[in-house]
Amino acid sequence: MCSAGTYGSIGGATTCAKCTAGTYWTGSGASSSVSCLLCAAGSFATAGASSCMGCSAGTYGSIGGASSLAMCMSCSAGSFSLGGASSCAACLAGTYGPNLGASSCISCVPGSYGTAIGADSSHPCAPCAAGTFSIGGASACQFCIAGSYGTSVASSTCESCSAGMFSSSTGRNGVLTLCCLTQIIRHPGASSCLRCLAGSFSSLSGSA
Repeated sequence: MCSAGTYGSIGGATTCAKCTAGTYWTGSGASSSVSCLLCAAGSFATAGASSCMGCSAGTYGSIGGASSLAMCMSCSAGSFSLGGASSCAACLAGTYGPNLGASSCISCVPGSYGTAIGADSSHPCAPCAAGTFSIGGASACQFCIAGSYGTSVASSTCESCSAGMFSSSTGRNGVLTLCCLTQIIRHPGASSCLRCLAGSFSSLSGSA
């Protein structure tokens, strides 16, 4: 009986013929080449294969029936692929791919963002404005929340308002407000002042 990757017999001989390159057969006992199946796009097989092998990460195969690894093509800059791909995917916004044959894209650094899809260099990564921040791989910067602020561009975090100060709006870039007389802030990161309890007072603005 012919083993996987082969079929039938040649002129009544006891030998079996191999499935041609670009095809495969997983079972045993095949009687003709019709049993040999074509490899799908993104994979290839040499003669007599019992299965197809996927194109390696960073490459792709757009046609079925590929006969060798050499038929897998490298992804272009600005795109990437995992193993066995039939096409490459564009780098997402917030990432970029400067090299051919990439298996992943590089994230814009914290404090920056990128809106372009399929970017092939880090140039589209722009710094976040003061009052905003981002983590790595961001497609947009986020506003500093109420109770915090950001004085610098390209920030990856925001600063909490110090005790005695508050910020009631998002996206503040450093202009904070002191608590009024008769009001107090007991903790940093506040978005409003608290009134002093009955029977007490604050004689200084900005009291903590």
